Amino acid sequence: MTSIIFLTDTRHKWLIYFSLYRDNNTFTEQ
Repeated sequence: MTSIIFLTDTRHKWLIYFSLYRDNNTFTEQ
C-alpha cells in the first residue's frame, strides 16, 4: 500500500518537474 502511494507521489513530482522544464524551455525559445 505504501509503495503504491510512494510511486504515485514520485510520478506526480516527475510530471510537475517535466511540465516546469517544458514551460521554461518554451519561454526561453520565445
